[in-house]
Amino acid sequence: MIKNLLISILGGFVALTIYVYYFENKQYIIVQEKEQNLQTVGSYWNTELPDFRNSVKKSIDAVVHIRTQYETAGSTLYDVLFSDKLPFPLQAEGSGVIISHDGYIVTNFHVVEKATQIQVIMTDKRTFRAKIIGLDPTTDLALLKIQAHDLPFAEFGNSDDLELGDWVLAIGNPYSLGSTVTAGIISAKSRSINIIDKRSAVEAFLQTDAAVNPGNSGGALVDVEGRLVGINTAIASRTGSYIGYSFAVPINIVRKVSADLREFGKVQRAVLGVKINDIDAKFAKELGIKKIEGVFISDIEKKGAAERAGLQIKDILLAFENVNLNSANELYEQLARHRPGDEVKLKIKRGDNLIEVNVVLTNFEGKINENLNFLEQLGAEYKEITDFEKQQLAIENGLKITQLSAGKFLNANVKEGFIILKINKIPINSVKDLEKALNVSQSTVFVEGIYPDGIKAYYAFTL
Repeated sequence: MIKNLLISILGGFVALTIYVYYFENKQYIIVQEKEQNLQTVGSYWNTELPDFRNSVKKSIDAVVHIRTQYETAGSTLYDVLFSDKLPFPLQAEGSGVIISHDGYIVTNFHVVEKATQIQVIMTDKRTFRAKIIGLDPTTDLALLKIQAHDLPFAEFGNSDDLELGDWVLAIGNPYSLGSTVTAGIISAKSRSINIIDKRSAVEAFLQTDAAVNPGNSGGALVDVEGRLVGINTAIASRTGSYIGYSFAVPINIVRKVSADLREFGKVQRAVLGVKINDIDAKFAKELGIKKIEGVFISDIEKKGAAERAGLQIKDILLAFENVNLNSANELYEQLARHRPGDEVKLKIKRGDNLIEVNVVLTNFEGKINENLNFLEQLGAEYKEITDFEKQQLAIENGLKITQLSAGKFLNANVKEGFIILKINKIPINSVKDLEKALNVSQSTVFVEGIYPDGIKAYYAFTL
């Protein structure tokens, strides 16, 4: 018994000696190392980091939730009456950005394509029905309009000023969660991912690592000042969800496309009239090109803008309006900001010579003016009024608007049923009269008319 007690005391003494000698001394060293690490960590967190709160406050209310409804198979009258298919609507969701106080909204083409109903939900939970003003599948953009005023709207930034590594925020409505903000950096510019299967498709996306998921499409990409620099459009993913790569249409393209859709109902696309190749090391070696820069002109269209300006096959296009070019995407991005008739300055390398050339851009048909006549710009369908209507309204002439689409009349808030009496003091009885009056008008058009309820109205706009 006493022997066992002595052995226990001795064992405890040995264990205590080992603990004090090894563990207490070693723990002291570890604590010192931790203290040094904490000092390092502390100095890191003391560095200045971006504060996104003001940026979010400035921009988040301009980003809306879009819900769309589509017709599906089984929703036609024949199917309802004679088929065993039950009609049901297909719903989808996305985001949009208000760009004016009076309710113009930019979103993606794929968000509203073929939609029969479009509902816009504000951050304050107000809801509006939206009307499509114009669609541009070549840039995957669309312009909508809601009937509202004094709305919060996004301030445009300048996507050209963005540099790789700049902070940006993605604001949208992923997975129907409501307004959501994520942060990332600009990872690349002028990126093509081959998602737009259209002639003259423009893919010059801003690539970011800000988290974007289904429902974010059409939402805002803003800079640290809260300015709109892009419209979030796509993600690269094998799962259908965000894995680190998202893409946005640069705002400098959005600005031009939305202005065209608002004014004309379609995009006025400018072309240079050339076929080009990117220049890489292999291509340069094959053609004996000494320096890898610019884009190579491999063919020139007959009677196009480039031919008229004297450009030649094998010219190397170095710069477009003082913007250096190193890929086809960069050239397409610059062209997407211009209209037919714009004059631009190009920097060309021809052999060992550097030259500057001024080029007047055209449309795809080689014309300086887009293939839009004045009647098309108005965006309306018409019907000649009857003698009874003349008698009822006490008028001698007139041409009734029966249907409106995107165009000058809609932008001027003209309503369907309006009867055009005069254009710039010229009496109107027919579509031919209207066309003649527009052709002799200068830039400003004054419209006099009357509505079926007898209310007279006057409108003015420019062609």
